Amino acid sequence: MRRAGRRSLLALTAALTLSGCGGQVAVQDWPTSELRTGGTLPAVELAPEEVHRYRLPLEAGSLLRLEVDQQGIDVELSLEGPDGSSLLQVDRPIGPGGLELVLAVTERAGDHQLVARGAAGGEPGRYQARIEALRPAGDDDRRNAQAYRRFTAAERSEPKEADRATNEREQALRIWRELGEEALAGEALNRLARAHNDQGRRREATELYTQAAAIFARLGDARWEAISRVGAGAQLLRQGEAEQALEQYALALPLAHQVGDRLTAASALQGLGQAHQTLGEPQTALDRYQEALDLLPEGERLLRALALHSMGVIHARFLHDEARGRELLLSARDAWPDGWERYKAPTLSQLGRLAFEQGDLPDARQHFEQALALRRKQDPCGSAVYLARLALVEDAERDRPAAEASLAEALATVSAQGCPRSEPTVYLLAGELAVRQGEPAGARRQYQRCAELFLAQGDRLGAAECLVGTSQAARAGGDRAAALLASRRAIEIVEGVRPTVLREDLRTSFFSGAKAAYDTRVDLLLEAGEEEDAWVVAEQARARVLRDQLAEAGAGLRQAADAGLVEREQQLQRRLNALETQRLGTSERSADKLRTLGEQIDAGVTELETVRGELRRASPRYAALADTEAGPSASLRRDLLDADTLLLELRLGEAGSTLFAVHHDGVEAFPLPPGKELEELARQASSWIQGLEWPGRHPEVLCQLARALLAPVAAQLETKRLVIVPDGGLETLSFAALPDPRATDCPTAPALVDSHEIVYLPSASTLAAQRRLLAGRQPAPGWLAVLADPVYSPNDPRVTAVLGPAAESTTRGRTAPVWRRLPRSADEAAAIAAGVPASRARVALGFEASRQTVLGGALTGYRILHFATHGLLDAERPLLSSLALSQLDERGQPVEGGLAAHEIYDLDLPAELVVLSACETALGRQVAGEGLVSGLPRAFLYAGAARVVVSLWAVEDHSTRDLMERFYRGLLRERQPPGLALAEAQRSLLREGRPPAQWAGFVLLGDWRPLPPFSP
Repeated sequence: MRRAGRRSLLALTAALTLSGCGGQVAVQDWPTSELRTGGTLPAVELAPEEVHRYRLPLEAGSLLRLEVDQQGIDVELSLEGPDGSSLLQVDRPIGPGGLELVLAVTERAGDHQLVARGAAGGEPGRYQARIEALRPAGDDDRRNAQAYRRFTAAERSEPKEADRATNEREQALRIWRELGEEALAGEALNRLARAHNDQGRRREATELYTQAAAIFARLGDARWEAISRVGAGAQLLRQGEAEQALEQYALALPLAHQVGDRLTAASALQGLGQAHQTLGEPQTALDRYQEALDLLPEGERLLRALALHSMGVIHARFLHDEARGRELLLSARDAWPDGWERYKAPTLSQLGRLAFEQGDLPDARQHFEQALALRRKQDPCGSAVYLARLALVEDAERDRPAAEASLAEALATVSAQGCPRSEPTVYLLAGELAVRQGEPAGARRQYQRCAELFLAQGDRLGAAECLVGTSQAARAGGDRAAALLASRRAIEIVEGVRPTVLREDLRTSFFSGAKAAYDTRVDLLLEAGEEEDAWVVAEQARARVLRDQLAEAGAGLRQAADAGLVEREQQLQRRLNALETQRLGTSERSADKLRTLGEQIDAGVTELETVRGELRRASPRYAALADTEAGPSASLRRDLLDADTLLLELRLGEAGSTLFAVHHDGVEAFPLPPGKELEELARQASSWIQGLEWPGRHPEVLCQLARALLAPVAAQLETKRLVIVPDGGLETLSFAALPDPRATDCPTAPALVDSHEIVYLPSASTLAAQRRLLAGRQPAPGWLAVLADPVYSPNDPRVTAVLGPAAESTTRGRTAPVWRRLPRSADEAAAIAAGVPASRARVALGFEASRQTVLGGALTGYRILHFATHGLLDAERPLLSSLALSQLDERGQPVEGGLAAHEIYDLDLPAELVVLSACETALGRQVAGEGLVSGLPRAFLYAGAARVVVSLWAVEDHSTRDLMERFYRGLLRERQPPGLALAEAQRSLLREGRPPAQWAGFVLLGDWRPLPPFSP
């Protein structure tokens, strides 16, 4: 009696809870005409937590089999007897779609109630109820209904009742197999698989999910088949079988899409992302995670948090973009829903890893200890990783006994528990700890084990990380052969992953992080005296993304692409331009608006990069180029360099740097001071070079820098041409202004440009790629096109001249222009064009110096393009660096005036030379290994320019005009090669006593060979 009373009380409590807001829920009668097999109710609307009740007068001993078709809302069902007791409670794990099933045999005659309640969260939806069967029950019906009741009750059991629940499910499975209830048997297999997963029995869970999927495939139940295949994929991933997991997720995704199951589709996409991540395909993984996020409804926090976490890991660990990774991980930490705090542990661990790498030991310790507190008991495998990371913190805090104890526990756990996903990471961390403790032999063993485990799982990037560690440990232990072998294998993996990273921004960060693999091999080859091989490997890693861009430039991406993708690219470009215009016109005092615009611009750049990645993916020619594009070889120097050219390639390092002196006949390598020392000297030297208060003699810091960089090759400086491949903080140094190291009195020594023409390259191999791309190109018929002196202001006299008396009223109240006029640039244009036949030149001044002139194709017929205007540098978003062209048209109406780098990429400019006579057009974001990622010069090189003249700092209008007049005199009248013409122009200003700030800021980037002959 006490038990019955308690059941009635629970039923009453449930009814009051379901009623919502304290009100009673009206009970509707199930229509008498529909109280039969096949009886169906019209679809009705249901909101989250709303309750509907239906009265069903049923005879004793009746079989009721009733289905509820969920349409956009998760419906929780219960069936109550005439006395209010609960006969059945059902909520299948299928989300807001598919069929819920009520299966029961009535014991008493009377009015039963079907209760339908909208699950909390989510959006309103609809449902439709249908009686599949209503008839007197037989013995098999009773067995069936009893099995279903016990099966659904097991779903609500407590964790401590797990064994009993498993037993109930197994009995239900046996009965349903005997009765031929295949769909219910498949559901039981699915739920048993989840139970085995919860208990860590991965193999058994995989087999059960696979059996369930086979049943649902046979029945044509796409929803349940997709759910089961997602479950199988998850188990395979946890066992380190990424290829097999990929297959299951790939089968599940179209099935989920077919039935409109967004949650299962998002789960499949999340799993696909994890599989691709494990297989060393970070670009594809990120794409799948983003697709999962886009599918999820706003209220679905669990999968959202998981996707954000996964994206954060890729950015932070594999793409080495720590800032973006941390941002995503913090978003994931805050997105984990209440009740799921324990799943925050991996996110906290990743945040701890970032804190440790930044030297913040207290923050790192706090994150690792929080992760352990959340998951140590429930997830020993994951906790082993947290312990190993904590060991690194403890060692850094000089608590070696604690570090050794934490690591020992971590190693014991992965050994005893069977942790295929965690084990290689623990060995990787063990190797790092051994390195910190000065034990190279132990580190080598741990790294080797780590690489073996990652390779067995197909995790190429994980294996590469371990192989780099193996190489460094072997080198420290004196085993050079093993170190070279491991470094070679690591580089092979990086090169294999490269074609899968389609977005340029991601590839840039990916290669910056992979630089350690190349650096280790270069150091090993230098130690062995194999200087040319060392240079070849250094070249292989340098400016790699730019080299790929040049290979891509001839692939015809847009000609063969889907028109919808091309249109999407253009829409994004227009949107980015509009946002950037808004940003430039927003006051710095409007911090919130600027922050919002910045976020929108970042999202737009990311989407544009993604669309361009899809264009590459769709291009068969690009795929072939990406797979076969040749790297540098020992013949590179012979193909590029003549007897008059010396290539000086700098490689900055933490402990020491290297200068490669490369000439036609060989390569020599010279040790230099550490990179930080050289960069500090370069910073101080650049301050003097760019300053207007030039002392008339070389300051001591320039002498120090020149000796540090060039003294080792002083004897080789007889050549007339120096090709500089700078690195790090030396990228923005004007080598032309350095004192010649051969002079005995440095302060009065001639500048290096006095006896040399100086050319810059991102790398020698990029020039080789460019020459291959442009080989055989016919010179354009026109000689010179100049855009200068754009119109920026409505108060410009040229505007008032056009509008006349109406100008004042038309322009009143307009925002002040961002740019000031450059009136001397018109003189510059006239002086330049004076050396060219009128029929071979085009000079676009004022209103005509416009974005439309460039984008409309007017420049495609000219060999030399000269832009005398302002430049806008965006170091963080190189694609948004731009040239400022006319902002008003001939009617005085505002027009889009910025020509962004991302638009220049789409142009076809068969130009032999592009001159950007604007401020800081050479500058950009410094990326390890890639060099100076500068948007404008790279964009023009991609668009077809053979070489670009750019500026290293803000150039003064008057001196720029003088320099350019002399440069073009040498180029066009005296037919000098561009490097020599620039050097002669700089020398002439130098000999007039002009300070370096007025002539040393412009550099030639690219091919130094003469331009094709100019014919009348």
